[in-house]
Amino acid sequence: MVRLCHRFKNAMILAGIAHDFLPSGTALTAQSYQRNDWVIYRKQKSSVSPGPRASDVHAAGKGNTYRYVVEKYWVVEEVASDNKLKLCTRRGKRHLVDADDPSLRKARWWERMLYRGRFEAIDLSSPVAQED
Repeated sequence: MVRLCHRFKNAMILAGIAHDFLPSGTALTAQSYQRNDWVIYRKQKSSVSPGPRASDVHAAGKGNTYRYVVEKYWVVEEVASDNKLKLCTRRGKRHLVDADDPSLRKARWWERMLYRGRFEAIDLSSPVAQED
């Protein structure tokens, strides 16, 4: 039974759907990602007035600003050998992120359908606008 479970888990990882079924603490490695994979990055931000897509909103410090999280819809441009991913944004910015970053995950099947336009707007052939 255990051997069957490991084979099923490995098959799901290879199929790119493991993130839907694995426990939330299970980290994916760079080998779990491929070029053109759609990913969601939960970016932490702070400002005086959070936007409509902000979640986990909390007052910061003395209450002058808010800290919150916004989900960013990015595409994997390149998988580096040092467990890093080069991600591309809708506006052409590039970000270098660890593959095992807890803020990074693959888009789930229903997110790929619901936010399809956000992912398809990303052009990997555009020139580099900015690199983080």
